[in-house]
Amino acid sequence: MPKPILPSQAGERRRWSNLPGASATHAIAEAVRNEDGFTLVISSDTNSAERFTNELIFFLNNAVSYTHLRAHETREDRGWRGGGGKK
Repeated sequence: MPKPILPSQAGERRRWSNLPGASATHAIAEAVRNEDGFTLVISSDTNSAERFTNELIFFLNNAVSYTHLRAHETREDRGWRGGGGKK
């Protein structure tokens, strides 16, 4: 598998598609394996977040630290707004 390309500038986004099963997590693991800093992975729901976490632990040989931000910690009605905070 070729190494997926990560964003090179702040605010730049990448979208990877057509990656069935654990191949999306494998692509993320390969992309971040030797990177410094942190990587943000957004999932559609809590179950997907747990699956991504477990798969990343597997693909990165347990060398991963993570923090889950639950929906109630990120929803706009709780005071968080993307792109710079409250207006």
